[in-house]
Amino acid sequence: MRADVDPSWGGRVQWRVDSSGRPYEMFANITRDMIPHGTPAAKNIEPAGWKGDGNKYDQARAHLLGDQLGGSGKYDCNLFTATQSFTNNSQMKSIENQVRSVVEHDGSAQYEVYLDYGGTVSGAPTSVSIQYSTIHGQDFAFDPIPNPAAYQ
Repeated sequence: MRADVDPSWGGRVQWRVDSSGRPYEMFANITRDMIPHGTPAAKNIEPAGWKGDGNKYDQARAHLLGDQLGGSGKYDCNLFTATQSFTNNSQMKSIENQVRSVVEHDGSAQYEVYLDYGGTVSGAPTSVSIQYSTIHGQDFAFDPIPNPAAYQ
């Protein structure tokens, strides 16, 4: 296992990566200055489980730290294969919108994402778990989001 740090944010974003090179945890102290600086997923990065045609397979190169929260799409440790229509664009985006609102209002939030690979050594995660905390001590944890891309 290794840990990676996003140099863009001075250590405020960290990932843990498994022995197969897949990210499985991300911790971020998101601050207001990060919000406008996220980037789309780089097309040359093919995360585990990527089938090669996102439209055909309804897949996305999903961000652990979403681009709307300041997440970079140029680091492979911030991208994983997710089902676009359900996991990424519906479920994760809804939570990311909540977190963005909190950060814009309060100035910061602690944000964590966990990927469960179901004991496999290759392929996409079977689910995504997200939680965040506000500066007011409020904690929010969401039920794991299924990721059908793991079964393609």
